[in-house]
Amino acid sequence: MNKTKIEWCDYSWNPITGCLHDCWYCYVKRLRNYNRTPHLHEDRLHQPFKIKKPSRLFVCSTADLFGEWVLEEWINEVLKVTRMADWHIYLFLTKNPHRMQQFEFGDNTWLGTTVDIEENAKRIYDLTLTLHKNLFISFEPMLSGMDIPDYMFADIKWLIFGALTGGEKRRHPVREDWIEKILSKTDKIKIPVFMKNNLKPEWAHRLRQEFPDKLKITMREK
Repeated sequence: MNKTKIEWCDYSWNPITGCLHDCWYCYVKRLRNYNRTPHLHEDRLHQPFKIKKPSRLFVCSTADLFGEWVLEEWINEVLKVTRMADWHIYLFLTKNPHRMQQFEFGDNTWLGTTVDIEENAKRIYDLTLTLHKNLFISFEPMLSGMDIPDYMFADIKWLIFGALTGGEKRRHPVREDWIEKILSKTDKIKIPVFMKNNLKPEWAHRLRQEFPDKLKITMREK
């Protein structure tokens, strides 16, 4: 487990790697020795115990832990660690949120889903069916404008916005009005917003990099 350049977390923890979504924009495909085949790395399972300082851990940044191809017992092994190493905050991000409904999560976990185009906004509804207290949406990469009904944000506690990375970025820029349309709905109910640094070329204003109170690391070091 390594420190990460992802601005909204401290570490990325990848006990499971490999993904079968095959998204055309996936940055993981550009990594050296990338392998799509899902694999459980048992030697990585207990890595959170080695970090004594409470931290935000992004779980499976190079995989989708809740993809249909991931074995249930693998998921349970990961969740077991989150309950045992409970001084950390664990963030899960999936494109398959309906499967999250099959599992139980502790209060130190955050469940999120990726919404890249309007067609995939239905994932927000599936996410809310988990009935978990800590839910977030990642609009990254944001590839289109979205007309999302207000009610779909009612149970959401955090929003992340980000642009496409890599060689295709110039052909798929984020438009300010896309973000502003969502903020016009979510600012009314005071949802914190985190804008990634890669939005600077598209966003003319100061980047908002807010965290919900429950995601702020204020616990003393163990």
